Amino acid sequence: MISTFKKSWLTIGIGVLALLALLLFFKVNPEGNTFFPKCPLHQHTGIYCSGCGSQRAIHDLLNGQLTEAASHNALLPLALLALFQHYSLKGMGLLRHPKTDKLRLWAENQKSWLTHRYAPLVILVLALGFMLLRNLPFESLEFLRP
Repeated sequence: MISTFKKSWLTIGIGVLALLALLLFFKVNPEGNTFFPKCPLHQHTGIYCSGCGSQRAIHDLLNGQLTEAASHNALLPLALLALFQHYSLKGMGLLRHPKTDKLRLWAENQKSWLTHRYAPLVILVLALGFMLLRNLPFESLEFLRP
């Protein structure tokens, strides 16, 4: 079992690494850059997975280009919205101050989309459905490809 002290440093370390990764994605465009890894599924088979285009979409989101981000990976903004809702509720649940009691109690009574009983199944169906649609050879679905 990890001690509280080690857990705190682990959390801080992960947070710092995440911020550094976001800074890298903000500054460097992954498109055409050899530093960023390419999707092995697409490289070997030509099939776009549900995550293809995510690195470029993150770069575009961090630079305020929402339509460009959605054109690289339309599923990523939805996933980020679900993560934001989940961690916002968790963060509000941690508030410990008399002025924030109502907000904390409200947050503790809310359900995160990601903790719903059927969330794993819904995520799987969405990811597989998105992958299937973006690989169908129809011109009308071209907008789903990165």
